[in-house]
Amino acid sequence: MPEEPRHTDDTPAGVPDTITPFQRRMWRAQRVAWGVKAAFVAAALAGAFGDGPLSHVERRSPSGRTTVAWHRVVRAQAPFDIEVHGAPVSWARTPLAASPAIARRFESVRLVPDAARELAVGEAMRWEVATVPGHAVHVRITAEVRAVGRVRGALRLGDDESVPIDLLVLP
Repeated sequence: MPEEPRHTDDTPAGVPDTITPFQRRMWRAQRVAWGVKAAFVAAALAGAFGDGPLSHVERRSPSGRTTVAWHRVVRAQAPFDIEVHGAPVSWARTPLAASPAIARRFESVRLVPDAARELAVGEAMRWEVATVPGHAVHVRITAEVRAVGRVRGALRLGDDESVPIDLLVLP
């Protein structure tokens, strides 16, 4: 009776064990290449090479009155935007506060509409934005980050709870 071909872990099912070492090395190289390709696709989807479909993040405060939207991956020394939307307010100036982590890392910060007043509160930053009583608040923060790495902090609009943000800054 003929002997059944043996299979090893490196041999795909249905292939006899008479393959050469070169073929085994090629199969390993192909598996590594597929892993690298999958990593590149995941990075592109997350926005590492530009505006990927998974790069946009939107978070709400626990009360649901404030929404903050941004791109999770940004480039160092390149301007990026953070959009802050809030429920209608009853005052003419709405405070917008940034946690110390954001205040330390963000540079060239510009607000639209322009901040009526800017204050440094300890290590945090606070702006007062002109708003129309009875209308929703919309503020665009344009900033830059010089250093590569992760930026974690929070923004707070008015008397609402803070909304955590998390950015990855690439070179």
